[in-house]
Amino acid sequence: MANNSSLTELHLDERSQLINLYLEIEFLSAIFLIILCPVTVIPNSLLLSAIFHDPIKCFRTPTTYFIVGLAVADLTTGLVVEPSFALFYLLKYYGLLQNHSLLSLMRTLKTVAGGISTVAISTSFLLILGFYTSEYIAVDYPHKYKIIVTKQNVILNVVISWIYFILFSLLKLTGISQKMFFKIDVILHPTVISAVLVAVNILMYRAFRRHVRKSKTKLRFNNKNHAVPVTANTYMSSTLDEPSELGTMNQDSNEPLAQERNHNRRSGNVRRQKKVERQFTLVVLHLATILLVSAFFHAVVFYVFLFKQPESFREQVYVAISLRISDWMLFVKVALDAFVYAWRVPTYRKAIFLMLCCSRSTGLQTNIIV
Repeated sequence: MANNSSLTELHLDERSQLINLYLEIEFLSAIFLIILCPVTVIPNSLLLSAIFHDPIKCFRTPTTYFIVGLAVADLTTGLVVEPSFALFYLLKYYGLLQNHSLLSLMRTLKTVAGGISTVAISTSFLLILGFYTSEYIAVDYPHKYKIIVTKQNVILNVVISWIYFILFSLLKLTGISQKMFFKIDVILHPTVISAVLVAVNILMYRAFRRHVRKSKTKLRFNNKNHAVPVTANTYMSSTLDEPSELGTMNQDSNEPLAQERNHNRRSGNVRRQKKVERQFTLVVLHLATILLVSAFFHAVVFYVFLFKQPESFREQVYVAISLRISDWMLFVKVALDAFVYAWRVPTYRKAIFLMLCCSRSTGLQTNIIV
């Protein structure tokens, strides 16, 4: 009897330690979300303000609406989902949910925040897929780009994405079990969207490499025949325009100096092409890393949670901890979206800087008048 009693006490002690470990992970999640919330909200708010004011008139392209939809999704996550989860975890950790009414209220808040999270984060993945599909069309089918990627088509894509995931989240109200809802969600969204996104990134990268090789071939041919250098299209559909060298060669009386000048310009053009290629490669690698690590890790953990019966309480707790960590990765992805998709582009940074400077100068003028 004494041995059985000691084993029971040991088992209860281990169970208590595992529960405390999970509560500590939730507490860390709360601290992490409190830190991450302003990192998510401030850049996306500035980005949306810059697009709305458009001080340098650079946000009039159709793909800007993908960025707007993505920023709205991330801003919603930062304003609603992250604070709600953080509050629930903190109250639970400090044992403040003993009151039945408060517990019911916080569970309802967490459920609503979870539904908003499903809509916002899933929509962001679909918008990223739409954005990169449009960029692939720009690289591989430039002559069809303006026909396919129009303002109306992009806005329709963004609106349908939001409506689809809102309607999908409402499936919970039809009486479907939570486990079945999660199974449908993890199969259709993180898995399928991520797989298609990988395929689009591979196709776009191959198309860009093919385009760069063709441009380099033309450049070498033109250099050999002393013709005008041909430059490659850069990422985000911008071009590197070079003036004609023929007029300079004809007007310059010093032919060796003119040839040296032509050679320097062609060398600079080649360096810019290589820089563009390196930049594009790094962008693709960064995006693939952020998206795939967050989405696939989340999907794998959810597959284990949904389809594998835990063999012990320890395994059940470890799976729950893995779910919290997968949430961290998704929230990090949300925080990094604005930096990866917009802030790395010089025009976005310049627009935000000008907007802030104009706002500051307007405020100073108002104070002086008052």
